[in-house]
Amino acid sequence: MGIADVVWMALILGGAGYLLYRSVWKKKGCCQGCDNAGCSKMSLGAPAVLLGCLLAPASTTLAADGSDEILVALASTAEIYHTPAEKKTAGLGRNITEQITISGLIELEARFSGPGSDLTLATAQLGLAIAAGGRNSGNLILLSEDGGVPAIDEATIDLWENCWSARLGLQYLPFGHFNTHFISDPLILELGETRKTAVLGRFQTDLFGLSAFVFNGDEKQAGEKDRIRDWGAGVTVAPLHGLEIGASYLSDLADSNAELFADVDNVYEKRVAGWSAFAVLNQGMVELSGEVLGAAESFAAADGGGKPLAWNLELAFAPTEKVELAARVEGSRDISAAAERRYGVAASWSPREQVSLSAEYLRAAHRDGDDESFVTARLALEF
Repeated sequence: MGIADVVWMALILGGAGYLLYRSVWKKKGCCQGCDNAGCSKMSLGAPAVLLGCLLAPASTTLAADGSDEILVALASTAEIYHTPAEKKTAGLGRNITEQITISGLIELEARFSGPGSDLTLATAQLGLAIAAGGRNSGNLILLSEDGGVPAIDEATIDLWENCWSARLGLQYLPFGHFNTHFISDPLILELGETRKTAVLGRFQTDLFGLSAFVFNGDEKQAGEKDRIRDWGAGVTVAPLHGLEIGASYLSDLADSNAELFADVDNVYEKRVAGWSAFAVLNQGMVELSGEVLGAAESFAAADGGGKPLAWNLELAFAPTEKVELAARVEGSRDISAAAERRYGVAASWSPREQVSLSAEYLRAAHRDGDDESFVTARLALEF
């Protein structure tokens, strides 16, 4: 780990310590914006406040798409979304008939790297939600990335019954959280994001969420029959106001979109599971998030060996509702073509409703010693 990594991690951990001191000890558990004189927890003291918060439901809201993430949001509208799940629900959701709602997202990006530069239509997304009686619905998302041909990105049937729900169809599975305030995807997303045709079940409350799913992956162990045997599970918990933690498991990491064995027709000798853990701490204007995702054990020597892993730490600050600043440090291990270490800064601004303008600087250090830096700018519009 280099000096720059140590500095970034010290700043992020120092910020987290300050937030905990300010909200839990100095303000004796009062929320950001509370007046100490009017806070009902004033007389309890910090230890009692911590115990009370652990036993009481958290003040959070559920994700709009019904996912098992419990929203812990930064007090800013500078960016349209911070996770892939939020991106899929971006848009105003206008009714075009009594049963059909339409929404969309357009993103234009410019990247500058050394002497080269490029301008691309990074995202053109159109979503349709079809009401089917009660809380049941159908959802269809068409997506074009980097100017490619539009294709079906998600197509699901959603069924609801109180705290229980089910999602059936082509979807992004709840393996990993991937919270970020940057334009470029974190390395954890490149390793862990998983899109499959699956059956997903959820149980969701204000305090916690549970999910489990099954599917038939394209990647197979040598000699394995083609049948439904891949699965995964996830849990999210909000034990304190402004804090969300979670973990998830995937029975076969080779099933992720990283396509770890694409060069050998997705056939391998040993099945290796994947795991993920994350935490998001939000205190009004400041948010600290961290996540790690990797293989549960090493792959077989015949499969190239290695134990892939990636991690990401970010600190975000929103001085105003329409401005957001962020810093990131991340790294990876045993992932071909991925940077060993990457760090940088980003800024976002919302000049008007539905519009977001972002810019970032990232520097990447590769294992072969070939470092690179690049600047990316993005203009996003939701409708």
